[in-house]
Amino acid sequence: MRKDMFLNNKLKRTSIFWIFVTPALFFYVVFFVIPLFSNFLLSFTSWNGLTNNYDFIGFNNYINMFTKDKDFINSLIVTIKFATVYVIILNIVGFTFALIFDSRIRFKNIYKSIVFMPNAVSLIIVAFIWQFLFTGVYRDIVEKLGLPVFSWFERPTTAMAAVIITYLWHGSGYCMLL
Repeated sequence: MRKDMFLNNKLKRTSIFWIFVTPALFFYVVFFVIPLFSNFLLSFTSWNGLTNNYDFIGFNNYINMFTKDKDFINSLIVTIKFATVYVIILNIVGFTFALIFDSRIRFKNIYKSIVFMPNAVSLIIVAFIWQFLFTGVYRDIVEKLGLPVFSWFERPTTAMAAVIITYLWHGSGYCMLL
């Protein structure tokens, strides 16, 4: 009798689990797994995206991407540079904040909240804030100081620096907590 009650309770818990998981699993499969798998299969074809005709060409798309497409190679190099510089600086800044806030300073929790606050903001809002700072506020300050004005997004090196600064502002608070 007691064993039947245990099995019945276990069956009930398992049923409840699947009732809650099934809708999420359905959307995950429909909107992530199936498109991922179909795009992977389409990458082995010469489909132009508009017609129903496509020919299987094997690894030619990947071979062309790595050997002939200079834009892809350039974007890969830029991504690796960004990731390397960003991760190194983020860890240094986050560790420095953690060390500073680990000491006995007044209003430590307020300072921690201020440093962590950008992490709670959406990245699109962060991008708008920093675009305004890099284009509007920066230009006004530099003009008033009589220095030459340049656009942060004009040259690749300054554009990379602007993106890294933006991401550092957004992520350093989270890294501080880790």
